[in-house]
Amino acid sequence: MRPPHWLPNRTASLLLTTFVGACLLLIWIYARRWNAASLPYHAPFSDGQTDGWEAMGGMWELDHDTVRNRSDEFGAKLLGGSPHWTDYTVDADVALIGHGGDVGLMVRSAHEEPGTDSFQGYYAGLRSSDNALVVGRADFGWVAARPVPIDNGVQFGVWYHLHVVAYQCFIGVEASVLGSQQKTWAAFHEPHCFPQGRIGLRSMGTGGAWRNITVQRATELDWRPIQAHTSAVGAPVFPLREADYARMRDEFFSGTFLASLLRRPPLGPEDNQPLAEESEHTIEIANLRRGFPAQTGPQVIRGIVTLTSPLYIQDATGGIRVQHSIHRDLNLGDEIELQGVRQMDSFTPVFAASKIRLLADRTMVAPVAISSTLAASGSFDASLIELRGVLDSKEKLNDGTIVLYLHDAALPFSAQVRSGFLSQNDRTWIPGSTLLVRGICDVRGKTAGTRDAFTVVLRSADDAQQLAGPPWWTGRQLLRLLAICGMLLATLVYLYLHLMRWRDQLVIAERERLAHDLHDTLAQGFAGVGFHLQALRKAMATRRISFDHAEAELERACSMVSYTHREASASIGSLGTKAEVLQDFFAALERNTRQALFELNTNRTEMPVQFATIGKPSPLSIPLRDAFYHVGREAISNMIRHAQATQMNVTLFYQPRRVQMEIRDNGIGFDPNAKTSGFGLQGMIARCERVPAVLEIESTPGSGTSIRLSASYSRLRLRAWLRALINPVRNR
Repeated sequence: MRPPHWLPNRTASLLLTTFVGACLLLIWIYARRWNAASLPYHAPFSDGQTDGWEAMGGMWELDHDTVRNRSDEFGAKLLGGSPHWTDYTVDADVALIGHGGDVGLMVRSAHEEPGTDSFQGYYAGLRSSDNALVVGRADFGWVAARPVPIDNGVQFGVWYHLHVVAYQCFIGVEASVLGSQQKTWAAFHEPHCFPQGRIGLRSMGTGGAWRNITVQRATELDWRPIQAHTSAVGAPVFPLREADYARMRDEFFSGTFLASLLRRPPLGPEDNQPLAEESEHTIEIANLRRGFPAQTGPQVIRGIVTLTSPLYIQDATGGIRVQHSIHRDLNLGDEIELQGVRQMDSFTPVFAASKIRLLADRTMVAPVAISSTLAASGSFDASLIELRGVLDSKEKLNDGTIVLYLHDAALPFSAQVRSGFLSQNDRTWIPGSTLLVRGICDVRGKTAGTRDAFTVVLRSADDAQQLAGPPWWTGRQLLRLLAICGMLLATLVYLYLHLMRWRDQLVIAERERLAHDLHDTLAQGFAGVGFHLQALRKAMATRRISFDHAEAELERACSMVSYTHREASASIGSLGTKAEVLQDFFAALERNTRQALFELNTNRTEMPVQFATIGKPSPLSIPLRDAFYHVGREAISNMIRHAQATQMNVTLFYQPRRVQMEIRDNGIGFDPNAKTSGFGLQGMIARCERVPAVLEIESTPGSGTSIRLSASYSRLRLRAWLRALINPVRNR
């Protein structure tokens, strides 16, 4: 059955429409991203939005219009903006909320990875270890200009304003205490700089807070004030010996440098006095959870912060949730002392704190790897745990919390994380994946309406890591495979229908060619013989012709019949399977020449004919091979019959873009411009016009004949290869 004639055109229109739609969609997405991060830019934190910001490490949270990192991790980053920004200024309020370390801003950042200095770009910030303003370059390593001391040092919990300028290859920063006229400047310059990149918030070894983040386009006018206040654009200076280090410390930081940061003094006056007069008044969390000793008044416990919102602490015996209304910035790993009373919340102990005292920091708690059975038993309730599970599904609640529903070999459970600033890990939360989750075990916090035995409260999105992807036989993967198979099947059907239609077109074209060949050979040949014999019969009937003349005319008629027979045999022979298998018209032409010499020259010496091939053979299309074979056979036959030559050369030239066949003899020649009724020459010209090919005949009487046939095969190679795919169809 022949496919509808409109199918390929309709499919092509559908493909074109799909392509145009995809291009428009990509343009719209790119334009949306560009407009969302175009300059001037104001971070949408005041609106409670976190779109376009990506976390790498740290424990980031949004509190009204302030972004906080509650982790002491080195190199925690929160990235936003556009990677195409070049010259711009960044303004932000920053504050340290932990012991030691530094906080600041990243500019022209690119190729970020988790790690301390794992990015390419520049960083400017406040460092508490030497009470200095620092600026430098990170290229998966750190190179800094000379730090500039800040008068009165870098205070914890104090808001500072940073104004960073990235103009050409100059990076400058202006720092000041918020609301104060006291300012400090630092600058960095290098001849070959990073030209563009996005912005970021970064903390090193401490928690930090950021707010009021704005970005503007920078000009030279923004750079000049910083240039006017810096003594010089600092180049990296590294001490080579201990004496050089001591000299630089005394010269630049004699009044601000602190020798050791292993144990910092408390943050405020309220931390100087212990909550309990004697150490015996401090009880272990496990005893507090069991209600021992009996409560007779406020009690004091100590622990390490494992989660800040809500507040969980843990000691060597266990963990507990803390309820309080005290405004205090705490980080994960802070060791604190609390005074309060034990309460019960849904049969779970909760400590209601009235006082909080900070003891130390950077005392991180390692999670305990347990099974779901132990977690559901309550033995590790309110403790930091780690366990594996297979993700069944996930959903986002109205308050922005993302709930992951998992199971292991024993029990189903869930994990919760605030959507906030998600990291790259959330892209691997695919149902069927095996995840490793770390967080606070909450037995009472089961998700309503589910069979979950317990809930794991994650500290950040990085606490859910993919260990293995989903198996291929899951429902989602099967649907994806079915969709791909459906698309492939549709493509194959389209190609099959297209090939069927093309085959029909080839069959029709081949029929037309055969009809032309039969018409040019059999029909016209036998018609010519008939007309010739009728004229001879009439001449003999009127006795106006001699016997010798009649014999000559009969000989001519026999020649015409022989020629027509040879043409018909050659046309029919070219359709056979043997000719298709050989596909070497030049060898067939040589065999035909030998046969013609044997038939026509039995009574004289055989004419020497030399065949040669020059160049690397290339495949030719079927019409081209057919034309070369028939034209060459006719030309050689005419030379053998009429040229009276003693030597003939047939050469086939394979050129990069064209193929050429030249037939040359040393016979008597003829005038190619003279009017002739030669049927063979007319057939040669007609075949060349249909391919198309160029036929050139050079001959003068007495100087031999040269016939050249050339055609371009570069456009026909693909057609010939595709025709080979349907070769069995054509040979039916």
